[in-house]
Amino acid sequence: MQELLALVVRAPQRVKSDYVRANAEIVAMAASLQLITTRVSKGTYAQAWRITTKGLTFFQQQRDTQ
Repeated sequence: MQELLALVVRAPQRVKSDYVRANAEIVAMAASLQLITTRVSKGTYAQAWRITTKGLTFFQQQRDTQ
């Protein structure tokens, strides 16, 4: 999951990208945990995964413990 979050921190990942397709289970888990989202604003969604505030906090905590 750290690899996915590191990618999304650097740049949003297209929902149909090769990486996202190859790692669909991890992407689904991260989305279920609200670490990433395609939501841009209320009722507006993009075609790319972006990190959430919760995801950034999780990413930084995991990075700090390594």
